[in-house]
Amino acid sequence: MAFAYPGDLIPVIQARWGEGQRRGSVMPTDRLPPPEIIRAALEMAYHLSFQTEEQRRIQCQIALCSPDLVDAANNPALEQVVFRPPRPFTLAELLQLAPAADPRVALIGVEPRAGGSGPWAEGGACQAADGGFRAEDRLQIWGLVNIGSDWWEFSHGGGLGPAVFPPPCLIVSVMEPGSISVSWGGLVLATLRDGRVALPQDNPLHRGPVAQFLAPGAEAFARAVLRELGLDRWDPEGEDEEYPQRFYRHYLERLAHHIRMRQHGGTVLLVPGGVSPNDGWMARRVAFKYVAPAPGVWELLVRCLVLRRRLADRQGQMERAETIAGADFRSLQDLSLELQAVERALSESVRFLAALAAVDGALVLNDRYQLLGFGAEVIAMAPELRTIRLARDALAREKEPWPIDAFGTRHRSALRFCYHCPDALAVIVSQDGDVRVARRLGDEVVLWPEVTLGELGV
Repeated sequence: MAFAYPGDLIPVIQARWGEGQRRGSVMPTDRLPPPEIIRAALEMAYHLSFQTEEQRRIQCQIALCSPDLVDAANNPALEQVVFRPPRPFTLAELLQLAPAADPRVALIGVEPRAGGSGPWAEGGACQAADGGFRAEDRLQIWGLVNIGSDWWEFSHGGGLGPAVFPPPCLIVSVMEPGSISVSWGGLVLATLRDGRVALPQDNPLHRGPVAQFLAPGAEAFARAVLRELGLDRWDPEGEDEEYPQRFYRHYLERLAHHIRMRQHGGTVLLVPGGVSPNDGWMARRVAFKYVAPAPGVWELLVRCLVLRRRLADRQGQMERAETIAGADFRSLQDLSLELQAVERALSESVRFLAALAAVDGALVLNDRYQLLGFGAEVIAMAPELRTIRLARDALAREKEPWPIDAFGTRHRSALRFCYHCPDALAVIVSQDGDVRVARRLGDEVVLWPEVTLGELGV
């Protein structure tokens, strides 16, 4: 297999950025930095991903933009911290700065040494007379941009909404060793992971056999939400009718994300609704250390989406009204406060489940996200399972054989579970941050090795 490296992302970024312009998600006035600048930033971020600072893995987001561009975004919530003078764009400097630039709330602002917005254009001050990229004119760190946590929460399925959008610029995210993700103002362009270039639409949680496993739970969730709202359809215009199903799947993404952020790894086994920890079917396959059936978060998820819809509808009505009565305004405030309380409860629930996944063994949920137990050991043996299939796309159209002994204990136990349980799904988060999903398809156990979490692709 030929491995991909940072430079291989450049043509993909250019093509995806052009598609964004044609769709209108990238403004015609926006300018992509020259390939030399993109390459310098990508290579630095890639090498940074392998570094540690006082045994902490480096995680950060690097924004290729000038302070003027942040000002031009005309968003007072984007708070700048400008360094006087700028700092060099080096591994040593980034290692020292990264702990202060939590990727959930801040961006590291980077520009060519000449400064200003001009160098982003072809022929700018960062280029040598012969058109090449001079080593002495490499990028510099001009400061930090505080965007708050709302966008991070929103992009990972939580929060009340994107109160602060990232600035319209190229953002390179470093989250795990050997992996970098590139986005433009929230639009994911491409990700380099495991030596391969992945596109955001390749997320198996949202299409293909994995999404098909989640479909019964997602459809039941959508029906529960519509029933509570007294509606037949979520979006009568048909533009986003699948939003409730996507919201359901986002909770699983949030759980995987929080497990990854703990940097310990973990496994989540999902089984169909109605399965009990004491069923003979389960007892022959899994030994629970902690049997802990709990109601789960189903009602919270339903209540959250119902409140979001009611709040949005009420806001729309008030925007169209010529006058607003005091009672209407107080009702809107009450809805907002209730939604905030439910959002906090959901956030706490996902953090709690992620903590349970840190215990040796697997966290077991049903497709309603009801907790069945944790610290579960897969006891079902499968000596005949010597080879699995690695899926190279979300639909598993391209697969290649892979020996099961190439994986560690955590992965092998999850793969054995899937082999014995065709109606189950395994989400495996490795200690280094990789997120993988497995299930059985026919006679094969299929593993999707590249799962992108969140709208930011990180």
